[in-house]
Amino acid sequence: MFQTTAQRLIWSLCLTVLICAMAADAAGEEDSHSGSVGLSASWQGNQSDILLPLWISRQWVVIPSLSLVHVSEKATDVGVGLGLRLNRGTGRAIPYVGVRGGFLHRTPEAGEGTTDYLAGLMFGGECFLADRFSVGVEAQVNAVFSDVNSFMFGNPNGTNINTAAAVAATFYFR
Repeated sequence: MFQTTAQRLIWSLCLTVLICAMAADAAGEEDSHSGSVGLSASWQGNQSDILLPLWISRQWVVIPSLSLVHVSEKATDVGVGLGLRLNRGTGRAIPYVGVRGGFLHRTPEAGEGTTDYLAGLMFGGECFLADRFSVGVEAQVNAVFSDVNSFMFGNPNGTNINTAAAVAATFYFR
């Protein structure tokens, strides 16, 4: 089922995220953000993502993400990710650490598609400007495992380690 080390790593990360999420939910830690679901826009260089942070407890936040880029007559890129964040405080400004995994699939108009896998660590903070609105900044260390035919990161069938930074704005519905 999982042919490469990168695929096994990503699926292991996703399984770990789900187990931690269920354990944290069972612990029943409650506060004003528990159960909140948000909609975030995240910017990282020329890449933007849509995030759906779900606070499952005071400390744990599960973060699915989606990105889509379509260039007419060239290619379509679809990125899907899942993160798990551990908040290290409470209040208006909340520092956190976390992990993230995902993939980026490129479908060219002509030729074979490619899939690159990502696993990373994140460190950052979320500052609530109002009860339902926050801004955040995040530093990342990422490993990208490139497809044998992928030139997205200039290293086909290779591994790339990089640092990155992202900023986000989030509106919470609850």
